[in-house]
Amino acid sequence: MVKPGYKQTEVGVIPQEWEVKKLKDIADFIGGGTPSRDKSEYWQGNIPWISSSDISLNTIHSLNINRFITERAINESATQICPKDTILVVSRVGVGKIGIAPTELCTSQDFTNIVLRKNNIEYVARALQPILQSMVNMSQGTSIKGITTDEVKNLAILIPPAEEQDRISEAILNAEKLVASLEKQISKKKAIKQGAMQELLTGKKRLAGFTGEITYKPLRTLCTTFADGDWIESKDQSCDGIRLIQTGNVGNGRYIDKQDKQRFISKATFERLHCLEIFEGDVLISRLPEPAGRACILPASNKRRITAVDCTVVRFSSYNPVLFVAYSQTRQYQEKVDMAMAGSTRQRISRKELGEVLVPVFPTIDEQNAVAAIFSHMDGEIVALEQKLEKYRQVKQGMMQQLLTGKIRIL
Repeated sequence: MVKPGYKQTEVGVIPQEWEVKKLKDIADFIGGGTPSRDKSEYWQGNIPWISSSDISLNTIHSLNINRFITERAINESATQICPKDTILVVSRVGVGKIGIAPTELCTSQDFTNIVLRKNNIEYVARALQPILQSMVNMSQGTSIKGITTDEVKNLAILIPPAEEQDRISEAILNAEKLVASLEKQISKKKAIKQGAMQELLTGKKRLAGFTGEITYKPLRTLCTTFADGDWIESKDQSCDGIRLIQTGNVGNGRYIDKQDKQRFISKATFERLHCLEIFEGDVLISRLPEPAGRACILPASNKRRITAVDCTVVRFSSYNPVLFVAYSQTRQYQEKVDMAMAGSTRQRISRKELGEVLVPVFPTIDEQNAVAAIFSHMDGEIVALEQKLEKYRQVKQGMMQQLLTGKIRIL
């Protein structure tokens, strides 16, 4: 039974005042194209031109415009000028991404571009996002290369009254501003941390009260344990037991849990293969890209754990692991790892080469721990902001689902 104020339609139950319209009934369409790359004169103009790689998946207002073409390029190719506020839908490579043209521009053939005759542009663009994403999700695992122009034209859109479109758009835009503000804060915090690492871990800046020379020693000389993980073949894995930590769990400075991709081995297999058990506080270094040499500290767990052969397990004697993980994110460290891999056809750094990488050693344990404490505090701030950001994103997503379907009204 349909509740009062709502009606049953071909796309489900919607508010009584809303309509279901196909895009072709409310919009005109403009195609795209790519002027010949062989004619440099085509690419020396002032008319913006974008490809699918220049548009973001997550926000409709993020376009990377860095190529410009001439009127001649337009006249002698399939691309056309899209007016300001055209809805840009990536229908081929990168299918599903949406943007709104901030100015007149041209696009590649990867786009189907929508020019509304009326209706709120912000509303329609956001209403299209979940529809296109659903099409992409349904096509995963198939050979689909994109969405045809006819398919885009025949997409059904829910159209509220104009005033409600405006209110829905404003509510979603406010949520997006909160998300963008947090993203900016996180980016700023990370930049500050990166600058602090470059200064404090290279001796360019010292904390008050500390003096003496910072020396550099091979990584392996600072460790009580410096060993690779275990070679675990698919046949040795099981559904539960001792967890196998893989290179994909080793982020650049942090551990990535990936609950949906967990692998295990049985206790019997652990004992048969004489595996190396790893513990909270161990440092894991991935010897595989990207980038090779990235490191993280293993967090606490209620599961016993081992790691894969392309991860090196590090336990320090008197060196603060936070300090090393911070140093692993600096330009100096990465250059040393890259040099150790130079000239090799192997897409990894060997444990021997990794062990020879020089790391900074402070004159005293007190200074080492003081510097590490600064980085730990910075990491804590960043993690807290990231958790808040994830919560805001979930709230925004839930709000969009409710508002764009009329389940919640803004009257």
